[in-house]
Order: sequence, then C-alpha cells, then structure tokens
Amino acid sequence: MLFKHTFHPAKQLRIAVSWRPWLPVLRLMLSTSHLMARDIFKCHWPAFSGSRIKSVMKRYSRLWNIQLIPGCLFFSILIAFSLFTAGCSVSPPPPTHYFLLESPKPPTKIQVGSPKYPVRINLAEIVLIPPYDSENLVVRLGHGEIQFYNYKKWAAPPATMIRNYLNKTFLYNNRFHISDRRIRTGNSLLLRLEFQELAHNREKQNHSSSMVVFASLSENSSSGYNWYKLYSIRVLTNSNQVPDIIKAFNSAIKQLSNSLLKDIDLYLTNQQLK
Repeated sequence: MLFKHTFHPAKQLRIAVSWRPWLPVLRLMLSTSHLMARDIFKCHWPAFSGSRIKSVMKRYSRLWNIQLIPGCLFFSILIAFSLFTAGCSVSPPPPTHYFLLESPKPPTKIQVGSPKYPVRINLAEIVLIPPYDSENLVVRLGHGEIQFYNYKKWAAPPATMIRNYLNKTFLYNNRFHISDRRIRTGNSLLLRLEFQELAHNREKQNHSSSMVVFASLSENSSSGYNWYKLYSIRVLTNSNQVPDIIKAFNSAIKQLSNSLLKDIDLYLTNQQLK
C-alpha cells in the first residue's frame, strides 16, 4: 500500500479496506496534484532533490489527510507525476481557419443584349459524393487512405461555392440564358454536375489539388443525356500548406468553368447546324 487514510481519530484504515471513503480524497488529489508536481519539479528537471521531494510530499499528504507509508516514496512521486501529466495534456484546441473559393472576375466589357444561343440552361444542385462533401478539407494519402483537416474548413459548403462560381462565369460570358432554378420552357436544358473527387493529394514528390467531375446536359423532364463528359483536373501545388491548396482549387475550378463553356458552346453550335 502506498497510503493510508485517517477516517476516525482512533482508527486508521488502509486503501484495501474500502474504496468508497476514498472518493473525496481522490477528488482532492486530482485537483491539487498539479500544484504538488509543480512544487517538486519547478519546471527544471536537474533542480529537484530528494529532500525537496520528501518535504513537498509531506506537506501535501497533510493537506490530503493521508499518511505516507515508509518505503513507498518513489511510487508516490510516480503517481503524482502521472496525475500532473494527465492534467497538462488537456490543452485548448488550435483555432479553426475557414477558406473560400474565389469568385470569377467580371470582364472589363460586360456583354449586353441577347445571348449567343436562344436557349436556357438550368444549373442543378451540385452533387459531391462522400467523403468529398465534408466541411473539412479532404487529403488523399494514396492506397485508398484519406485524412481530414480538423481545423481547416470550408467557410461554406463546397457545392454552394462551386455553383455560385459557375453561375457568375456563365452570366459574364452571355452565351446562353442561365438560371439556378428549373424554369421549364420550350427550349431549356438541365446541366448536372457530380463531383466524384475534390481533394488535395499528398504525394512524396508532387503535391496537387484535383477534381473529377461528371457533367451532363439533358431535357428538364428527361432522365437521359443529350450530352455528357467526364472532366479530370489536377493542379500541382508548391507545398502542403493550406493557402497553396486553396490557390490550386481556385485554378482547378477556373479550368472546369472554361472547359464547360467551350464544350457547351460546341454542343449548342452542333445542335443549330442539324
């Protein structure tokens, strides 16, 4: 036994007799053990000595109403240090940082008048398949392993930011009528985008941000595809730092929007020629 506690002036009971009366003592030990360890070590490991340890332990044993049993001083110090270490390990979490995708810059000369094609394209809700729909940035480590940045988060849902970016890009270019609602007119199409990957790839040599997107055009009331394409975009990053990762994502979404504009323009041109 390391300690024995005085519960009655005329009688001393050891730990092995009953554990219930020790609960108040243990609570007191937990709340003050870090102070005892601080007094022993004084944050300088070479500074403490056996006499200092013995005097501090005796002082706190009186506070706890505990009598030290001779020969167990080493184990008493070990218990105190374990309690101190457990208390110090509880530290406040680091601050959370939030990140946004950039918005496209408007052109110097905004095109006015009727769009190039007399068609309305309704942009459906962007779909991100799990786990890429997380509010945390996703990191791919290879061999099927992924991680999440616990304190690096998107400031808004990624699907919302991507949809806003594409809406503005299509509006600025004035190739066709664009709507974020399903307006069913005689000449309208539904643009669907499914993100099958949206992650940072942490590799041994080349780090990159990537997105894999399945895009399709269809009639608003149809389940079939008038046009579809799979886009795979990868942008190298200078480091694993989150600002570089976000910069690469901005570049990737810009490439995606430009490719969509070009391919939809080609599809509508071909439709007019038929």
